[in-house]
Amino acid sequence: MMRSLIICFILSASAVLVARGDEKPASKYLNFISPSSKSYFIQRESKEIFQVMILKSNEELQRGFSGIRPEQVLDHQGLFFAFEAPSKKYFWMPDTYFNLMIIFLDKSLKVVALVKDAPSHPGMSEKEKRIFRAPPTYAHYVLEFKASSELAQSIKIGDQFTWPRNVPNFLQK
Repeated sequence: MMRSLIICFILSASAVLVARGDEKPASKYLNFISPSSKSYFIQRESKEIFQVMILKSNEELQRGFSGIRPEQVLDHQGLFFAFEAPSKKYFWMPDTYFNLMIIFLDKSLKVVALVKDAPSHPGMSEKEKRIFRAPPTYAHYVLEFKASSELAQSIKIGDQFTWPRNVPNFLQK
């Protein structure tokens, strides 16, 4: 009888822990793509599909992934930098908390260059360590993903991206 009570107590305690979510601590950070924000899907070579937030304003383009924690970004999520025209693009990594893959695209969304593992740099100070700067690269658009993403690691120069549905308004002519 006592053994049954002990087993019952252990099972009840386990159920409470699972119900409260104590079996795995939740991140205190929310996903950077909130359910209420507008996101799009971009596809590589009819293979991987990535969910991206499109950045267009100067403030968004300058901020990028600054201040975002790795727990907030899933492997299939990233940023699409929507510049108005092709030009040399200058990217640096202030206040980033995870390494990034930076993918430079032409107007047709073809990969023209990439940086596979741009090192993170928490904070803005360069007293102890210089903030990484990607080589200036001529492109129209830029994508960024977590460098640790297995999906992103397969991307190479010459790959073609497409919008499988819901083409962003600024690209429709």
